[in-house]
Amino acid sequence: METSDFQPPSLTDVAYQELRKNILRGTLPPGHKLVVNELVDEWKISNTPIKEALNRLVAEELVEALPRRGMRVRKYNSKETREIFEIRTLYEVHCCRAAALAASTEPELTVRLGELVRECGDVMEGNTDDPMRIFDLDAQFHLLIVSQCGNETLIRDFDRLHAHTLAIGISVNNDQPFRRWEETQLEHEKIYQAIRLGSPDAAEAAMREHLRHTSADLLSFFHPQSGRLQRRPYNGGDTDDDSDKASS
Repeated sequence: METSDFQPPSLTDVAYQELRKNILRGTLPPGHKLVVNELVDEWKISNTPIKEALNRLVAEELVEALPRRGMRVRKYNSKETREIFEIRTLYEVHCCRAAALAASTEPELTVRLGELVRECGDVMEGNTDDPMRIFDLDAQFHLLIVSQCGNETLIRDFDRLHAHTLAIGISVNNDQPFRRWEETQLEHEKIYQAIRLGSPDAAEAAMREHLRHTSADLLSFFHPQSGRLQRRPYNGGDTDDDSDKASS
């Protein structure tokens, strides 16, 4: 009888994945307090795996540990948002060139990128029971391109940065989470076509354009002086009700 190397996920892994998913999908928004005892009561598991999962998320900087005040989902400001996109741009234009150069010898790369673009289109058209899946598909699209660099350290760092981008996007678009997805879909299509045609210059330009538009859009939700998130409709007024001080 053959033995399997498969190991079921630990309770810590399960708690970590569930908390991370809820943060990236906006169920646990920035600033939400994370109380271990409440999570124990909700999930009916001991506090040890929950504490370990929260510590992982603190290390990933998706959760903040506040001295004498417990933990909360991380809040962002405009300075942090700009820095995240500066680093993402450095990473992703480099990897986009590598993907375009690899396209001719790795046809499965362009096949999968095309599938992801089409799957996003299906979600936008309402052909799914889980519309929030579009955020998972976005992460897969970008990670597939980044994986072409072959640099494991860069790939791990990118995964963390992209998670922050999703958390910021959900927090500023909590009333209209799919507001910019038509533009994003067109930009992803442009990136995909440049990679498919094996054009590194076009792929780099398309990725730069996509990240520039996305960062400008997200930054428009932060107050230009305080750097704090403005709770307002897109292009609406400038009411600032985030009481935490943040640098610009």
